[in-house]
Amino acid sequence: MNDKRWELVFITWLIAGIVLYIFVEYRINPQASHSAPAQIAVNFPPNGSAHWYTGQAGQSALQAPLTVIAPQNGPPYYAIRLDEWESNTPVVILFLTRGTTATIRVPLGRYRFVVASGKVWLGDSFMFGSKEPIEQAIKPLDFYQEGGGSILGRSINLNGTPFGNLPMKPYKPA
Repeated sequence: MNDKRWELVFITWLIAGIVLYIFVEYRINPQASHSAPAQIAVNFPPNGSAHWYTGQAGQSALQAPLTVIAPQNGPPYYAIRLDEWESNTPVVILFLTRGTTATIRVPLGRYRFVVASGKVWLGDSFMFGSKEPIEQAIKPLDFYQEGGGSILGRSINLNGTPFGNLPMKPYKPA
């Protein structure tokens, strides 16, 4: 055989080997194709601080108070996220530690109330990791101005009480 033909045979076998390797790797180890990025613990943000996703913190003329009370018992850290009800777009995430209360002012609107809690904070994207439960309120939280001009805020107590003031269910991302 001439040199060109050997090159063609070699390249063909090389490509076949690579394809076979990829096929076997994904068949034997399906997690290889879906391996999650490394999750590195970071410091939990200061108690009562908020991270605004929309960049509109405090820009709305009409705002309502949201007060959240974290349980005395349970995980040490709580991340409370408000998402726009219709679009599921995150608006703000509020950080609390066990046994504390925090209040922020939010633009008037309809929101999904999402709660994550845990011991090790992995950042806004991973929160406390996939093994920690995330819950959401069954019904939307509405912040609005009443007919007489007063603004309706909310106070949410995360202490697990029967018939608590905000029924929850497991979080299902949209």
